[in-house]
Amino acid sequence: MARLPLIPVVLWCIGLCCIGAQSAPSATPRWPEALRAADELTDDLARSRARVEVLYAAGDLPGALQESMAGLRAHPSDAVLLRRACQLALALRIADVAESSAAALAAALPNLSTDESVARWWKNESAALSAAARDLRARDQELSDAVKRARLVSALLLGGVVVAWIGFGRTKGPALETQPPASGSRRRAA
Repeated sequence: MARLPLIPVVLWCIGLCCIGAQSAPSATPRWPEALRAADELTDDLARSRARVEVLYAAGDLPGALQESMAGLRAHPSDAVLLRRACQLALALRIADVAESSAAALAAALPNLSTDESVARWWKNESAALSAAARDLRARDQELSDAVKRARLVSALLLGGVVVAWIGFGRTKGPALETQPPASGSRRRAA
């Protein structure tokens, strides 16, 4: 029976203990209560924003993105929902949604009625989100190109192996008959 080295086993056990300690909740989660409270809001926009933030805080990023997209259907130029939708799409690496949310946010900024410092913050935030969405799109394109190259190289290598195998099979002549050595020839040499 093979023996495992002691250090990796000990490190593995410590890791399991740490993971278990981190995942054990110290208190009852409060997000279901917060979600119910958000649902009780009468203003549709406030309710959408609150639901997005509760789901985001609870760690449900896909749910928060879905909720922000639902809120944007009713309020397509809301900067808060557009910003959060872009952030969530970037975190989830959904380039199309990130780009469209960033573009919609940039288009919605002139309609914001805020003072100059807040407007400057929104402009900087929009520019940063747009740049991050462009970077995500570029990385997605690079990944797609790399996958295409890898598939091409794999197909060429496989084709080369098949051609070599076929060529080797054709150049190999009929098997030579092997004759057993003379029974006395080895004994005399020894």
